[in-house]
Amino acid sequence: MTLIHPFQSVVLNAAEDLLFAIVKNEVVVFRRSEGSEGYTLAGKWVDELAKDPPRATSEEASDSKKSKGNDGTPNASKGKGQPSVEIVPTNLLRAMTLSPDESKLLVCADSDKSVCVLQIDSDKKELNLIKRQAFPKRPNAIAALEDGSQIVVADKFGDAYQIPMVEETKGKAGKELQPLIGHVSMLTDVLFGKDDQGKKYLITSDRDEHIRVTHYPQTFIIDKWLFGHREFVSSIHIPSWSSQLLFSAGGDDTIFLWDWIKGSKLSTFEYKDLIKPYLTDAHLAASRFQNENNDLIEYAVAQITTCRKFPYAAFFVEATKALIILHVDQTNAALSLKQVIDLRYNVISLSQVSDGFLITQDNHESGNKEFVSLVRYIESKDTFELDKQFGETLDEAINKSLSEDSTVNVQPADIAQLYGVANLKKHGEQYS
Repeated sequence: MTLIHPFQSVVLNAAEDLLFAIVKNEVVVFRRSEGSEGYTLAGKWVDELAKDPPRATSEEASDSKKSKGNDGTPNASKGKGQPSVEIVPTNLLRAMTLSPDESKLLVCADSDKSVCVLQIDSDKKELNLIKRQAFPKRPNAIAALEDGSQIVVADKFGDAYQIPMVEETKGKAGKELQPLIGHVSMLTDVLFGKDDQGKKYLITSDRDEHIRVTHYPQTFIIDKWLFGHREFVSSIHIPSWSSQLLFSAGGDDTIFLWDWIKGSKLSTFEYKDLIKPYLTDAHLAASRFQNENNDLIEYAVAQITTCRKFPYAAFFVEATKALIILHVDQTNAALSLKQVIDLRYNVISLSQVSDGFLITQDNHESGNKEFVSLVRYIESKDTFELDKQFGETLDEAINKSLSEDSTVNVQPADIAQLYGVANLKKHGEQYS
């Protein structure tokens, strides 16, 4: 029996009438019907290059060493002299973001290690590919300059490149492109920041617990480093309501809040005890890294973001069914627990809306329900609540428009790898 593939990522535009989602190798757009809460399909784009799976590369082999399956069990590791585990190359779309003017959608594609720039055509109900730029290594994260003229792409080998948003870029497969900046280890996130004088900066995070603030466009000048993480950093975020603040999270048991302009750590929030009830066998370390009791657990924050209007941040630990919401005291920058939202399925991705958060879930056992959940802040009640009507109406639109779509309908065994952030954790042998 086939099912509609879980949504890997979702983003809502500022007007909150267009919802963009990645479903396996396809991007879909749903438009909210005027004067109602219903949604209709407004466009789609399929990555045609993903139809023929590529052979596994050395970088994919590295990624697979301690990957866990979607059933939550760590993949067994082979010892010396034993056959290696079969490597299944990925062909997913990932790292989606809107251009600043929201006229274009930027998506990273595994199939040819490229960034795709898409434009929506509401009349024809399709997304048009207007640019596709391949890179030497797989892109991990993307950010667009405020004026929409340039894109910065961070890859898994530690380099960041800059390309024009629309104009063609010289160089086949990006081989002639020169890195804008370079880290020693894999880049995990990238964004632009601006100080009180209007000076621009490029902020990057990596697998070696570093956050780097670099002048832009003079990227040969490093302004500062934000030190404090002891494990990798998977996600960084600047809130719209306070542009000097920066949230960061990853393999530590702690959420960090920084004044990135001054380079100072303002506050932290430890979530270790809070997340314990939500951890399962899915968080057991792979066998090659286990302790004598076989009870070593490894977990990490996959994403952190904020409300657009209110001083609240939210994050989730990979392969858990909880969204943790923090309050930010804007007088002293203190972080405190606001609320934990329990969900039916594991959270896959998280994005912001004006008064809350959008979540995609690993709903492969749901019978094609609960693809996307919306958590809104109810100011009159001073609490966050799930918007059930939103979820139900979107589910209806998804089933109506995608039930016959062969690209996104899969067998349960063919669901793409949804969990991989905790794999960024380094172990002793990797330092030798």
